[in-house]
Amino acid sequence: MKIDDKDILSSSLQNVARSAAGKSPVRSASSAAPSGAPSDAVDLSGYNRVFADSLAAGESARSARVDQLRQLYVKGQHTVDAQELSRAIVDAHLSGG
Repeated sequence: MKIDDKDILSSSLQNVARSAAGKSPVRSASSAAPSGAPSDAVDLSGYNRVFADSLAAGESARSARVDQLRQLYVKGQHTVDAQELSRAIVDAHLSGG
């Protein structure tokens, strides 16, 4: 079961975006591996803004679609294609969603 709480997601992304503002993904010398030793560290802090913007764009599109469906439902004009719905449920399950 997937729980989608937009309030938690939005506030988390805002905190991430706020903490990453003005930072670039540069590793400091103190965190670098000793010379000759391989390093397995990855710094993605510079990409937080990109992720936050991507999720925000998807969120507004979903919100518009939900409003559209709500209006159709209120008017009694919303019909569900059972085959399409079942396919979407199976696809979501198989993709781990």
